[in-house]
Amino acid sequence: MIPRQFLQSPYLFMTCNLIPGDEGYSGTHAIDQKGMCGTMVSSLHKLKDIDNKGTLIVEGRVSSAAADRVLDGGFFVFGDVSVKRLGEHRLLFSLYEIKKSVLRTLFTFTS
Repeated sequence: MIPRQFLQSPYLFMTCNLIPGDEGYSGTHAIDQKGMCGTMVSSLHKLKDIDNKGTLIVEGRVSSAAADRVLDGGFFVFGDVSVKRLGEHRLLFSLYEIKKSVLRTLFTFTS
């Protein structure tokens, strides 16, 4: 879960890209720029975590006793992304942070 001070950060955003479905993907050269349509960039949204999958930190300790509480969570929402190509593909998500006019990749993962 994203720390609470980042739940409203304007400096974090995530991108979504289409990559080939095979496991041999290595690097951003395989991104299909024209294979998707919709909004492929999302800023951080502070929403209620209704599934309570988040982590509650109480007095500096991680607590799993949040089953009866609805917590705020940080989510990147891609509500209108569509794939335009036939075949098997995966999605590559990349999280970025902007600090002092410098763009930094925090991490990437594939679906």
